[in-house]
Amino acid sequence: MAGLDVSALDLHGQTTARFNSSWTLVNRRVEPARGCECPEGEMCFRVTGVVRSKFRATVTIRMPAVPPGLSPCQRRRVHSFINTVLFSHEREHRSRLQSYDGVVDTPIDVTGCWPSAVRMELQLIHDAVDSRRRDAARDRSAEIDPFVPELDLDCD
Repeated sequence: MAGLDVSALDLHGQTTARFNSSWTLVNRRVEPARGCECPEGEMCFRVTGVVRSKFRATVTIRMPAVPPGLSPCQRRRVHSFINTVLFSHEREHRSRLQSYDGVVDTPIDVTGCWPSAVRMELQLIHDAVDSRRRDAARDRSAEIDPFVPELDLDCD
């Protein structure tokens, strides 16, 4: 059994992220504008400032159990492998997924009906930044797979 491929034992960790984001408008300046066809109760405004977007990934790592049917020596080696080599790999996934975390300031200059059209435009600005950050974090995490290390189970 020397040099058995770990995938034959199905020793895979699973690292997942839940991405959360929010935004606020800071350094806001609102002034009346023209050229909008606004619904009743809304007015045309030019809004300048900064969309401050905050991002946080909550990462969960799930590790496999030692599979049945192994000798005591093999169980020790598999247990050690899970807690060192495999867990280290999953922590690297966590680190890469957490590259999503942070704060981004996006200057804005939007003219539209306040609040509906302006808020929708600001949400779209935030969502575009959020999408790029999620994709980048997922891509960084995917770069380290496939992960197929060797595990020597040739022992009694």
